[in-house]
Amino acid sequence: MLVSYGDTRTSQLFVLADFANISAQLPDRATKYTADQEKCVNPPALAGFTHTEQIYDMDLMNKDYASLTNVNAPQAAPSRTPRPFLRARTRSARARFRATPRRWWPDEANYQDARTTGLALEFISPIKGPNLEKILVQVGSGITKAAAGAALYDQDVKAEAEQLNLPGG
Repeated sequence: MLVSYGDTRTSQLFVLADFANISAQLPDRATKYTADQEKCVNPPALAGFTHTEQIYDMDLMNKDYASLTNVNAPQAAPSRTPRPFLRARTRSARARFRATPRRWWPDEANYQDARTTGLALEFISPIKGPNLEKILVQVGSGITKAAAGAALYDQDVKAEAEQLNLPGG
């Protein structure tokens, strides 16, 4: 997996992308999160932190992950050779994709037409802890475990809520 923590915003990939899964399980999560009734340290929100930890623990990242920038990542990609087990997983996933009658990767228009898109948490809650990127770099670098990182982020969010004079802050 090509990781580019030289641009810390890329560390948020799993946490931000997983919000659609969280919303499907807990449709009112954004409201409860804003009111300090939902925490990232609890499932299902913990999953994004756990996935970030897993790519480090499984040694799936490029060695220069800490310094590689998003701009340089595309040039770095062709020079990297995937590990045999990753190639096998990729081939297997492609085979399943081709074998299924259901489309796994419909384009954006299909999502829009089916009304299965949604807003990111940052657009439906006024709270976003300012240290998420830094916390996730720590988790993704093996410095902090997923649960500890999620707890740090919950504290970060609480401080943000206090600054905004929101309930739970």
